[in-house]
Amino acid sequence: MKVIKRYLAAALAVMICCMALINPANTKIENALATPVDTQISDYQKQLDDLKQKSNELNSQINKNKDNIDSEKENQKLLDSQIQNTYDNIALRNSYITKLEDDIATLDNQIVEAEDAIELRQIEIDNGIEGFGKRLRAMYISGQNGYADIVLDAGDFYDSLMRLELVQRVADNDNKMIDTLTDLKKQQEAEVVALENKKKDLSDNMTTYSNEITELEDEKLKLEDLYSQSEKSLESLQKWQADYLAQQAQVNSDTSAASNKLDALKQQKLLEEYERKQAEEQRRKQAEEASKNNYTDNGGKGANTNGSSNAALDNNVTYSKDIAPVLDMARKMVGGRYVWGAESPTATDCSGLVLQCYRKIGISLPHKASVQANYGRVVSYGDMKPGDLIFYGGSSYSSIYHVAIYIGGGKIIHAESTRTGIVVSYASNVASSNHVTVVKRLVE
Repeated sequence: MKVIKRYLAAALAVMICCMALINPANTKIENALATPVDTQISDYQKQLDDLKQKSNELNSQINKNKDNIDSEKENQKLLDSQIQNTYDNIALRNSYITKLEDDIATLDNQIVEAEDAIELRQIEIDNGIEGFGKRLRAMYISGQNGYADIVLDAGDFYDSLMRLELVQRVADNDNKMIDTLTDLKKQQEAEVVALENKKKDLSDNMTTYSNEITELEDEKLKLEDLYSQSEKSLESLQKWQADYLAQQAQVNSDTSAASNKLDALKQQKLLEEYERKQAEEQRRKQAEEASKNNYTDNGGKGANTNGSSNAALDNNVTYSKDIAPVLDMARKMVGGRYVWGAESPTATDCSGLVLQCYRKIGISLPHKASVQANYGRVVSYGDMKPGDLIFYGGSSYSSIYHVAIYIGGGKIIHAESTRTGIVVSYASNVASSNHVTVVKRLVE
């Protein structure tokens, strides 16, 4: 029955449309008699048209920005590649810097050993010269100015022979001593040349080290800039996608809801039209039947009947900080000069180096190693970690005369002396000739 009703309603709708085209007056009548359902159908049809237009605009925008999205994705790939290259460069520089630190520490140790050897060699030379001089003075005091005087002073022939043999032995010994002193002097001169070469190597390495630290900082800044670009690009792309998907989902939802409602209203309209026609047909038949009955009852006279219907529509204190800026600052200062009491990145003493490095993370220290030792908490020499301070001196804090920053790997950075300046050294080498009073940690 429902299927028949739908077919009849569809046929009725076609008839209404045809009548409207044939007779414009009928269209005006239909508009005047428009029901609330008609109004709703018109509203939803307009809403669908608007949604279709919006969907077309979105599709146009999508097509317009497709090339930009593809380009953005290519940029993203390029940025990822640049970021990876920068990571690789930083890793290589860190490895090279570690090697340079080892080389600098080794050269520093070799220079100290070479200077000690030169000093010992000079002592040997001085002792040899002093012994030779004493013997010559003894001969002079005894009135013998040379080997000939010794032989001529002999009492007899046998005495002369004995003195000749003695003179021969003394001469041989003098020659050996002179040769030894000459060899020692040549060896010392060679060691001095080697020492100067090592000092030059140390200076070159420290220059290279300083340049590498600077370039490493540049690489880190470049990486941060690449990260920033990548994050901004990715954020922009994701925001665009999120906005588009949200709009697209909303348009699809609104379109589906409006389309379903419009279909329902059209079905309702057709059904109402069908039911109205059915009711009119039923009233017509009832009127005809009543007219026949009235004609019979009134002796063939018809009765005038009117029918109507209305349908209703329903200070032992440690600080929680990042120690990296301290170590970075210390590395940047390597190669600087040792100047007692100074406080600049290129010229300072040991405690001045420490206070400048820790100032980078907001920790203020006095410019005196023995007073700096009162800050932080005590840690054992075996438990040191990068950033810890090693103080050298006697058994009391007041006896402390030097301080260094431990940078890890068994190495320290310190303003060592006017001879070497600010260098990287092995902690064990410095500790072998300087008593470690205490190790302090300021940052956990």
